[in-house]
Amino acid sequence: MRTVEIDITEAIFKLALERKDYAEIMRMVKHSRLCGQAIISYLQDKGYPEVALHFVHDSKTRFKLALACGNIQVAMNVAHDLGDDAWRQLGVEALRQGNHEVVEMSYQKTKEFECLSFLYLITGNTDKLRKMQKIAEMRGDVMSCVHNALFLGDVEERVKIIESTGQLSLAYLAAKTHGLEETADRLEELLLASNLAIPTVNPNASLLQPPTPILRTENWPLLAVGKSALSDLADGGSSSKGVSSIKVDDADDDFHDAAGGAGSSWGADDDLFDDEGGITGAEEKKTAGKAGKEKAAGGGWGDDDDLDLSDDEDKVVGKANSSSPTSKTGGFDYFAAPTAGNPPTSSWCSESTHCADHFAAGSVESAIQLLNRQIAAVNVSPIKQQALSLFLGSTAYLPGLPSMPVNRSYLVKDSAPAATGTSKQTSTKTLPVLSLKVAVLLEQLKQAYRAFTNAQFAECKEFLENVIKSIPLIAVATRSETNDLKELLDVSREYLIALRVKEAMADADTARSLELAAYFTHCNLQPAHLTLALKTAMASAFKSKNFVNAASFARRLLEMPDMSSEKNADARSKAQKVLQKSEQQGRNDFQIDYDEKNPFSIDCFRLKPIYKGTASIKCSYCQSSYSVDYKGKLCQTCGICSVGLDTVGLVTQSAVVRAK
Repeated sequence: MRTVEIDITEAIFKLALERKDYAEIMRMVKHSRLCGQAIISYLQDKGYPEVALHFVHDSKTRFKLALACGNIQVAMNVAHDLGDDAWRQLGVEALRQGNHEVVEMSYQKTKEFECLSFLYLITGNTDKLRKMQKIAEMRGDVMSCVHNALFLGDVEERVKIIESTGQLSLAYLAAKTHGLEETADRLEELLLASNLAIPTVNPNASLLQPPTPILRTENWPLLAVGKSALSDLADGGSSSKGVSSIKVDDADDDFHDAAGGAGSSWGADDDLFDDEGGITGAEEKKTAGKAGKEKAAGGGWGDDDDLDLSDDEDKVVGKANSSSPTSKTGGFDYFAAPTAGNPPTSSWCSESTHCADHFAAGSVESAIQLLNRQIAAVNVSPIKQQALSLFLGSTAYLPGLPSMPVNRSYLVKDSAPAATGTSKQTSTKTLPVLSLKVAVLLEQLKQAYRAFTNAQFAECKEFLENVIKSIPLIAVATRSETNDLKELLDVSREYLIALRVKEAMADADTARSLELAAYFTHCNLQPAHLTLALKTAMASAFKSKNFVNAASFARRLLEMPDMSSEKNADARSKAQKVLQKSEQQGRNDFQIDYDEKNPFSIDCFRLKPIYKGTASIKCSYCQSSYSVDYKGKLCQTCGICSVGLDTVGLVTQSAVVRAK
């Protein structure tokens, strides 16, 4: 039997790291032989590069770890021994943190003069920018001289540099444009002496000046964060006995007297304050006695018996203690940044079941999921532009100071009354302002009608496709608006089907063209547009000697209400003549799949009739009809949804609005 010794130092170290026992960690760092690439990689993977920093002494490794944990000071100390490449990496990290002083030092060490000039430009340091101008002249770098002159807005210097390079024409244009007349006249003489053409100055040219720096500052403002417990231990301090570690439990909101010595007891404090918040007589005597002892001891802290202490203040103190930014984990203190509140966009997603509110909040994934569940949307790329409009329209941006981010404000609707039966109580549930409105779609429908009347079918299709893509992203507040939205969807569907039929007629043979012309007349169009469709179908059938169909179209045309008006006298006369001649012939030269006496809907994929009684399926969104073998495929009308799936259909109101 052999005894094997197992070194569990590494396991103990990892356990201490998991428990955040920083005292044990630092003890093992100083006294154990834990080292090597394995333990360093483990600390980096677990997100503790600042701990790994205490294990290594190699300059390159320390530099990488310091950059990983954002410790600019340590990285800068090591960079002195590593050279230019380290300074470049340090400059990138310092620029990310807004530490312009270290960035400036890095650029100076690596002699990146162009970057240095641009840094002085964006920080408004014009004095050092002038020094860069002189340095560029000493180096003989003409381009750097021009750039610095541009950054400074020094036109005379810019003209002087350009002239020194022999670019007389360019120097003349710069002087003339910026109003340096004397210099321009002198350069004009030089151009004439050199037999060079005088360039023409653009009268609409504008002055090229750099922006005026409003805020001249050095480093970005940073959040003041206290040293962590690990840093304190590394400096030799003891975090377990420090003042910051002595804390009163959040539940103990009462003031405790510590001047009474070790023999004092807690006692009952129910009768500390009377009903009016004052001190009772018995306690006055105790307080007076203690005050006398304190004065005798030379305390001199003053009398605090007349403080107005009420129950309300105790609650405030307790609340303040509970929200203290100093947290305690494993017996050691560290600074914890205050927890940020939830933005309004989170409530938009949680309170609303309409995809428009989710798009406005920027939650694209949840919005697409809602569309898929409600209308079986499988192709959302056509609605990308509308979704972006909702997102951008729900926020307002106010530019701030230079080097500072813009202020973002969320645009919300007025709060709606809560569904509690009382009119006075208002709901805190807010929803975003949506940029897509029904009124805009109605205006586009009018333009589509106008284009259809003028036979501008491509333009009409563009308007209608935009309408049918926007409808799922519009949220309305009333039932009448919901009805308008659904009616708008039906109209758009019928016209898009009619346009597809019209397009197919152009490339079809005679029999197929006659079929499509007949189907065209069965789309639910406006009376004026249906009249045009009947005229076209009647003419095509009569010219192709399909007299039975021509007579049918002529009868339907004569039954239209507008045909009795005087303006349609010519069309009425033609229809009567076609009807008379067609009834005399009474034959069709082409057999077509069309039965006007049997109601049907148009298969939007094959553009064939689906007669009443035949099994069919529909698009979950636009309700376009298809044969059953087309199930699960993309709708040809809307181009968004899958066909044949049973869903709840189009949702037009959010849950908050419906709860009113």
